[in-house]
Amino acid sequence: MLELLENMNAQFGLTSPWWIGVDVCHLNLHKTFCIPHGGGGPEMGPLVATRGIPAPEQSKPLGTVSAAPWGSTLILPISYTYSHYLILFRGVSGTVAHEFIVDLRPLKTSAGIEPEDVAKRLIDYRFYGLTMSCSIPGTLMLEPTESESKAELDRFCDALISIRQEIAEIEKGTVDINNNGAPHPPQLLMADKWTKPYSREYAAYPAPWLRTAKFWPTTCRVDNVYGDRNPSATA
Repeated sequence: MLELLENMNAQFGLTSPWWIGVDVCHLNLHKTFCIPHGGGGPEMGPLVATRGIPAPEQSKPLGTVSAAPWGSTLILPISYTYSHYLILFRGVSGTVAHEFIVDLRPLKTSAGIEPEDVAKRLIDYRFYGLTMSCSIPGTLMLEPTESESKAELDRFCDALISIRQEIAEIEKGTVDINNNGAPHPPQLLMADKWTKPYSREYAAYPAPWLRTAKFWPTTCRVDNVYGDRNPSATA
């Protein structure tokens, strides 16, 4: 059994993945052991008596708190801004929280680009497709975490910037939006016939660092709506 845990705090003191028979467990460490998430904390440090509600001497566990006294300040400035895209819900200083929303709705008007187009192209850059239309249709949600190195976050930023430049080519009319095939699996790249307006090399290696660390998708883009409406199971 596979268990995906957004926040392990909900299980502490009640059960454990081992107790309920989990074989593989995915933990979002930044929510369980690090920054406060959604104001629910405590996460920023060890559990100690705080001014939570109700008072800790009257209740167990400690009560609702939004922070703990100790922790690593290095995990706090996770993300600030991505200047190449419109970012929703910025603070007064232009910063954002650990999760933030990229608004792609203007790109639909200017280039016919949907969130799925960006998410699928990210796969060619070796990144998992982002959460689409979370809370607001036509947007992508980004959540950089402290478990990734700065170099990896820089590559992610470079990928998004590169994709924005590709969209600019559509806006200028030099690339046809209807001939976009991302992601590009090996069977498409090695086919006898290639009809895309860009080279096979650019389809497979849009960034130089991909030549030493490439993830190959197993299929072309699929019709997600059809799949959702017509589920099937195979042995």
